[in-house]
Amino acid sequence: MHKYLEKENEVNFDKIFNQVLGYLLFRDFCDNVSEEPVPHLKFYEEVSRLLLKV
Repeated sequence: MHKYLEKENEVNFDKIFNQVLGYLLFRDFCDNVSEEPVPHLKFYEEVSRLLLKV
């Protein structure tokens, strides 16, 4: 995926984060690697859950 995005000059946070794999990697990083809490992740998940209900 990264090579494709590089080829298309689309390597940016929005493109990667909007992909399921990018989101899962980011969530895994926040949960297991980051030493500081990432409250934004819980907020994003809650907003996404609410939007899917609409």
